[in-house]
Amino acid sequence: MLVCIGLNLGEVIKKEDDYFGSAVVKAARIMDESAGGQILVSELVRQVANGPSNSEHEYIDFGQRTLKWFDEEEHIFEVLWQENKPEHLTSGFIRF
Repeated sequence: MLVCIGLNLGEVIKKEDDYFGSAVVKAARIMDESAGGQILVSELVRQVANGPSNSEHEYIDFGQRTLKWFDEEEHIFEVLWQENKPEHLTSGFIRF
């Protein structure tokens, strides 16, 4: 099974056992741009995670995207987290 992951940073609101706020919604919208096996992150996450003490992962520019419910485009990056990506992740894929 391949999962889609979208990450963002920001302030959240916790109510009972759930989280709310624009940072949570943006993470969900970033996830919507991903395909199975991809980790996509916001520009802010890339800046924080790509500091001088972190050389574990590389990032590929995934481009500017207009995310649902947000007026401004978000610069998104893909995290390269596997040394040997499965064939279907390197040869393109179809979203249904």
